[in-house]
Amino acid sequence: MTEHVLDELDAYALGALDRAEAERVAQHLSTCASCRNEAAALAEVVGALPDTVPLREPRPALRDRLLEAAKADVRSPVRGAAARRWSVGAVRPWRLAVAAVAAVVIVLGAADIDAYRRL
Repeated sequence: MTEHVLDELDAYALGALDRAEAERVAQHLSTCASCRNEAAALAEVVGALPDTVPLREPRPALRDRLLEAAKADVRSPVRGAAARRWSVGAVRPWRLAVAAVAAVVIVLGAADIDAYRRL
């Protein structure tokens, strides 16, 4: 296997690839020192993520807005071309996981910055 797997390494480090993709990446890493080094660096970053941002409760208003937005998404039907596009699996599970981790980091980082400004 000569094609590098750099695009998949972030999701691999997060454990967000499906089984087949993870096996393909692991197989490549066993033969490619360059990708293996990058994967090790990403794994170190992922391991440190929980320690980088203090845990804080979101403000009640933010929680309410997020819940309302989620409810609105569930209530609005997807029709036409958009429905077909989603039905073919356009969003991979690892992309959702990466987006969720990024959202958590952004929210917690914003809360930390807000607290720092109040000092």
